[in-house]
Amino acid sequence: MLNIEILGVGGKRQHELTQLLNAMLKRHDIEAKLKYNNDIDAILKRKVEEVPALYIDDKFVNVNKDFDEENIEIAILQSFKIQQLMKKILVPTDLSSVAGNAYRYAVQLAKEFGSHIDAVHVYRTMANVHTPLMLIRPDQHVGEYPREYMKPFVEKSTTGLDATSLASVPVDYELEMGFPASTINYRSEEYDLIVMGKKGENSLSEKLFGGVATTVAASSKCPVLLVPEVAEYRNIKRILYAYNEEALEATPIDTVMNLAEKFKAQVHFVHVDEDKNKAYKVQEPMFEQVFGGNAEPAVLIEMVSLEDKSMEHAIDRYVKENEIDLVVMYSHRKNIFERLFLQSHTRNLGYQTKIPLLVLHE
Repeated sequence: MLNIEILGVGGKRQHELTQLLNAMLKRHDIEAKLKYNNDIDAILKRKVEEVPALYIDDKFVNVNKDFDEENIEIAILQSFKIQQLMKKILVPTDLSSVAGNAYRYAVQLAKEFGSHIDAVHVYRTMANVHTPLMLIRPDQHVGEYPREYMKPFVEKSTTGLDATSLASVPVDYELEMGFPASTINYRSEEYDLIVMGKKGENSLSEKLFGGVATTVAASSKCPVLLVPEVAEYRNIKRILYAYNEEALEATPIDTVMNLAEKFKAQVHFVHVDEDKNKAYKVQEPMFEQVFGGNAEPAVLIEMVSLEDKSMEHAIDRYVKENEIDLVVMYSHRKNIFERLFLQSHTRNLGYQTKIPLLVLHE
């Protein structure tokens, strides 16, 4: 639900703005909470030059003297898109400590976005027949049984988090019998985001993410956030978007920019040229290429070209030197994601042990 605030002292113009907002919200079927604020101190504090003044989700919107309907509508739709980014999150878990850290991260992220979480434990059909899960009925896969079954895991994973914050995040628990990767991928269409734990040192096939997480990240139908086992949730201030020509398509760019606007973060668009071996250089912002000639984006961006023999080394170095909080990549057939992260020679990529990776899909 959008939070819309009108600063003013009543009158005809405020009434007209209210009618305009209500018509737009109804047209796009968007729920909003409309609040009026006529407190003079609040108006002066925000340095409002003219009333009525409009704020959508605490962001000032220039309505102009004649009410710029196009600008107001764009602001409403943009705020709505940001709110819808991660409304429904799937958190698969094998009840391990790695999965526990991902669950902890997901809960804190869900609080930020007002999201709903479905935590699901997929158990295999060939599991030990003496385990409790082999004895439950299909109707016990949802409801109270999975909640109680996962209670120790949840309590351990969320130790130290604020109880009020935990209570504010709605979570449903579920058990499902099947093969984890295929089950999660099948269900991925139902969600806005999947959050999974990422292992550090393990067997060869799981050295980078773990076998299940690797498969899901490469073929999910929704974005996948891979959370390293030692990563801690923190306010995202710097986002690295590793791109090639395909990754400059409109859909992933919109997602990255919406995320950045939500967190008020800086975006580093990073391209790696592996044919040379020079220090990276900052290019002039290529707004026309990236944003299609639209107005300058609402967040600060950097367009960077890295020249290095090794793509993973270049990005690893840039992440460390620029204190990146989140790495984003776009998975499009045999593109940068599959080449960079699914080949064995990148298993020791340094930053992957600390920084979450968000994988976007076409």
